[in-house]
Amino acid sequence: DVYKRQVHGVLAPGCISSLQIIGGPSEISMKAHSIELFYTVKQERIIDVKQLVKTDRNMFEVDALDIGETDILFEVRNVQTNEVFASVSVKANIQLANSVTILGMYNRVLHVGTTVRLIAKATYGGVSFSPSICSFHYLWSSSDNGVLKMFKSTSEQQSIQAQQFYDMSEAVNATALSPGEVTIELKIRANYSRYYGAAEHVTVAKVFVVDPLLTPIPVSYTHLRAHETGRNLVCRLLLEKKK
Repeated sequence: DVYKRQVHGVLAPGCISSLQIIGGPSEISMKAHSIELFYTVKQERIIDVKQLVKTDRNMFEVDALDIGETDILFEVRNVQTNEVFASVSVKANIQLANSVTILGMYNRVLHVGTTVRLIAKATYGGVSFSPSICSFHYLWSSSDNGVLKMFKSTSEQQSIQAQQFYDMSEAVNATALSPGEVTIELKIRANYSRYYGAAEHVTVAKVFVVDPLLTPIPVSYTHLRAHETGRNLVCRLLLEKKK
């Protein structure tokens, strides 16, 4: 019963992902009771599933081959009696990406000196693709490097001199340098399988960089009263008396 729920995964043709089955009987119990983990794919033209026996019997490689939907049925059953003890069905949806997004960066306000992680996500129908290895190239660009500058990775912290660059990674860093308004443009060039060729997807995010020392922040009258000093109190009483 621990397995009885539907799991969904969205991949693009030509991408490779992994799947792990968690739970179920231990290896000792399975051998003692002649129990094995079996899997079947309803439409093998859509995905290819391989069991990674050498590393972990519960780990599987999933290769997306063609557009469509199919189910992978995993069953723990007795080899001799064919009795099923537990099962789980995984629905695999293989589609071409129809949009791309930069997570949490649309109309974002950043303080000067802040470093953020820009994460790109290819989506289909508003649903993000499952983590996978794909032949995707990401073209990141900033409209003003003096306001927001990008970095290739957290380990290198090597700045990009040009205002745009390609990267194989779906995530890069950006540091806010000075107040201003900047536009981040992201293009993803997706190299799908030989059946579907390549496609390009674009998104634009506007970011506002502010200096907290120069930007007035509105606060409530109650907040001011709660933090006023003795000198502030005298000044306020004198002002109220004049009114």
